[in-house]
Amino acid sequence: MTGKPAATLLHCDPGLANGLANLHNARRANTPIVNLVGGQATHHRQLDAPLTADTEVWSRPGFAVGQNVSDFTHRWRRCRGRRRSLAAQSRRYSYPHIAIRCLLESGRCCGIAPSRVRRALQVSPDAVAESARLLRSRRQTAIILGGMALRAPQLELASRIAAAAGARLFAPVSNARIERGEGRYPVTRLPYSIDQAVKVLSDVSNVILVGAMRPVAFFAYAAFLQQSCPG
Repeated sequence: MTGKPAATLLHCDPGLANGLANLHNARRANTPIVNLVGGQATHHRQLDAPLTADTEVWSRPGFAVGQNVSDFTHRWRRCRGRRRSLAAQSRRYSYPHIAIRCLLESGRCCGIAPSRVRRALQVSPDAVAESARLLRSRRQTAIILGGMALRAPQLELASRIAAAAGARLFAPVSNARIERGEGRYPVTRLPYSIDQAVKVLSDVSNVILVGAMRPVAFFAYAAFLQQSCPG
């Protein structure tokens, strides 16, 4: 809610497992979190104690960034240089697209102050020009807002653009925060149900994403697969 990365301190390896489902939800909502995951002492790990597990497998990003519950995983095997290591890795990423970081520590290392996360997002001039072209077209356009675009100042600007262009404003199903209330500009969340979502977007020809991911159905429904993959 503060707009700053949160932090967790998770107990040993299964402590991360206890939080996997909600870390998945947080990543889908682009909520930035730094997870500090404890671990067995390095000399004790080889004995396979009851709370020892392969935490790297649980926390490691998938084949593409964002396929798992974290976008960056690092294990410290020695205490020296932890702050420099985290700062160097953090400079590679920008909020909110890289949301979840898992930092794994051995039993001999504990406690760290997370470095600042860059918030600057760069949008290419070509993307801006293409969005303007779509908004000026006579075809129905949907603007899907996510992340910081759902805060009051950005919502006001998006609403003015949508009103001028005759576009419609939407937000994804999962969001960290949407500012609502008197004097705010309303935005419609895309329905969870695939049938309702298809109906809502049935007349939309162009989609502009602002801090949001491309909308995807939750499951591969047979009826829609047959439409898109004949035979």
